[in-house]
Amino acid sequence: MKATKIIAVLAVALVAGTMGLTSCSKGGKGASGKVKGELLPEGNFKVELTEDGSGVIIKGYDDKDWPKKDGNYVKKDVIIPSTIQGLPVKRIDRLGLKYAITGLVIPEGVEIIGKYAFPERKYLTSVTLPSTLKAIGRNAFYECWELAVCNLPEGLEYIGQSAFEYTGLTSVSLPKSLKYISENAFHGCANLAEINIPEGLEVTTTNVEDFTDIFSGDGINKSLALQKLLKETKPKEDLVNAAYVGGKREFDDIIKPLYGLDEEFVKYYD
Repeated sequence: MKATKIIAVLAVALVAGTMGLTSCSKGGKGASGKVKGELLPEGNFKVELTEDGSGVIIKGYDDKDWPKKDGNYVKKDVIIPSTIQGLPVKRIDRLGLKYAITGLVIPEGVEIIGKYAFPERKYLTSVTLPSTLKAIGRNAFYECWELAVCNLPEGLEYIGQSAFEYTGLTSVSLPKSLKYISENAFHGCANLAEINIPEGLEVTTTNVEDFTDIFSGDGINKSLALQKLLKETKPKEDLVNAAYVGGKREFDDIIKPLYGLDEEFVKYYD
């Protein structure tokens, strides 16, 4: 497959928080957009150390103590702790609690949301992202139908394939820091009616001819202006993507210098 360097051709003002947590929500969460919730007990998380031992990777959650009513999980907003056993949480690969979460706060310090981290959370209406976030992996929020507005934090560099596919997003603002976005990242977002691309944004993509391969939905189909924007955002050059061909030379010569990502990003997040 090909990797493509995109230069945004339409200047659009980007309003995004550069400090603190950034909210992705379905409204009604207060003037600040911050999500409140119950801090999950750190002893219930399934974790492992990062490769360098400096932090924690969340691999799941033991829901044995989660309250139930009439045999069903009680739904509530939750907060992931920023430290577990004294070490900072740096990556979230899985959480679980598929039918219980309505709101989710991801703490400051988390740098990576792994692929398939929170898919198919049909009751999830709000997510709060940290300013430290660098990467959102493939299918991370796939089919979270009720997630309606997402404010991606400045500092985010990577959005994997189908990361927000089939969500309820109504608006997307890409951060100026973005270096990579994969195909179908916002595919099938039926309510999407606003797309903001910062002036001068340059990103790398995979298997993309223009931004119509990244964004799609009924709202876009109804807007000639959005269709024009996406269609006119054309690739400038094609590059071989080592994430798919698996070549060490291509990774060293193309991917790493192009957008500064290490092999961990390629291995785990696209």
